[in-house]
Amino acid sequence: MGTGKIQRIKPRKALEIYFVLATCWSMGLLLLYLFPKHYIEIEGKKHVIFCGLQLSINTFTGNRFWDSFFGILTYLGDGWFALFATCTCLIVAWRLGIILTLVTLAATFTTHVLKNFVFPMHHRPLFIFNHYDIHNFAIIPNSDLHIHNSFPSGHSTQAFAIFICLALHVQNNFFRWCLVGSACMVGFSRIYLGQHWTQDVIAGSCIGTFYACIGHLMSDKFQNQRFLNSKV
Repeated sequence: MGTGKIQRIKPRKALEIYFVLATCWSMGLLLLYLFPKHYIEIEGKKHVIFCGLQLSINTFTGNRFWDSFFGILTYLGDGWFALFATCTCLIVAWRLGIILTLVTLAATFTTHVLKNFVFPMHHRPLFIFNHYDIHNFAIIPNSDLHIHNSFPSGHSTQAFAIFICLALHVQNNFFRWCLVGSACMVGFSRIYLGQHWTQDVIAGSCIGTFYACIGHLMSDKFQNQRFLNSKV
């Protein structure tokens, strides 16, 4: 059994991560607003679709390398990878593994509730573009695109919950930012592949980061709990 000691990074280092992520979220929202929008009518009510950024990114699909790259990378936000990451962490650093497990479960549960009960009618890009004949949306060959339960992005939620939680406990600067970058790339892959809107990814990444932050703040108290100090 690996060490149970938790070594979280200093608050200043954590703030650097939060600042970078907040900047990315702000830029994403700004681009959503600046790119062209489309208006559709649903049940007699006019709705705005922030599709300009989505369509611009969609024009880059068709490149065999990038289609394959993002098609593989997106699995880092899959449930099976989350299971692998948490189990590995439980073996290597079991206290951190417990925190990572709790963070991932909480983030996943929150996203599941939002997807299925709060925003069940939030449709994915393929459905909107085809149903309302907005644009000839390019589909990557051999991809399995979903059409419903778009908000928020579950893959983005899990990727940010896992990678940011780990980044907040990694002392090496290079590996820390590799983890942050990996989370961001998984989020972008969901947009590139046409599985989610940009706002879905931003919301999912915020949820994942929120729970990762809670895990980071609780790590000291968690380590000092008596029932966890027994030898394994």
